[in-house]
Amino acid sequence: MLEFASGQRGFIYHSFTVKSELPPLEIHGTDGAFSIQAHDDGRGIRKYCPKEGWKDEPSPDGAHEGLDWGKGVADFADAIRNDRAARCSGTQARHLVEIAEKVVTSYQQGLPVDIESRFEQPVQIGIPAPWEDGVD
Repeated sequence: MLEFASGQRGFIYHSFTVKSELPPLEIHGTDGAFSIQAHDDGRGIRKYCPKEGWKDEPSPDGAHEGLDWGKGVADFADAIRNDRAARCSGTQARHLVEIAEKVVTSYQQGLPVDIESRFEQPVQIGIPAPWEDGVD
């Protein structure tokens, strides 16, 4: 069980051990759930509300359809060119590692464990993304 800074609670289930019918990433909370495909392939997000069940949410206009493995590298290059912070920082990566480690610690101790680290939310990319063709 995860408790977010906002007070919302949820859990993440993900496994490579067996073939699952679950989407690659599904997050459940106290008021509903949402699922995201493993790759931003234009299939959008599915969300679950107790009264309405599962509903498909379309991808935003202009969302990339297909696998684009270069988005992270393109963002780093744009950050260097424009003297700004990259959207995926070392601080954010350390935060995610701490979460993974604390999940194990919490399981081993059978008790809740606080996450100490925090990071600032990155600036939104915007439409179109700065590295897309035809954008200076």
